[in-house]
Amino acid sequence: MTAFNLQQNYFELFQLPKQFQVSLDQLNSRFRDLQRQAHPDRFAGASARDQRLAVQYSAWINQAYTTLQSPVQRAQYLLSLQGIHIDPEQTMANDPAFLMHQISLREQLLELKDQADPESALDALTSKLDTLIDHQCTEFDSCYRSQDYQKAKEVVMKMQFLYKLEEDARQLEADILDY
Repeated sequence: MTAFNLQQNYFELFQLPKQFQVSLDQLNSRFRDLQRQAHPDRFAGASARDQRLAVQYSAWINQAYTTLQSPVQRAQYLLSLQGIHIDPEQTMANDPAFLMHQISLREQLLELKDQADPESALDALTSKLDTLIDHQCTEFDSCYRSQDYQKAKEVVMKMQFLYKLEEDARQLEADILDY
């Protein structure tokens, strides 16, 4: 039975530095290695306890991978390692200018279908969102590295808004293309 260590943090598990910027290639490669080692099928002849541990460890690896793969979840996880937790119910950023900008972006998204060329309008909005997301990711990284965790927490809430809007834009794109 391979010794599974559930005491590691996700970065240790994937042999990555505990920072916001991660190598997705290294993350993916390590994920495949870990899943090969812990795949429950490898423990088919083991004791029921070892089989159960393999299933739990495999699920933990999947959870860690999903967390580190997502910039928002990775940022939240980094803050949680510092004892800072973001209440899932608390989704409001305390920045009125940012909120007004989000309302404007949301309105643009809602009005896209009525545009003469909705695909071009969607491309422009998506490009704008990509720029805003990149800015917030850079801002989080800077705040986290300088240990300004309260500011980093505020940035994560902004990231949540932007990623949700990006997800909605992708859904609208699918609807437009199916139209």
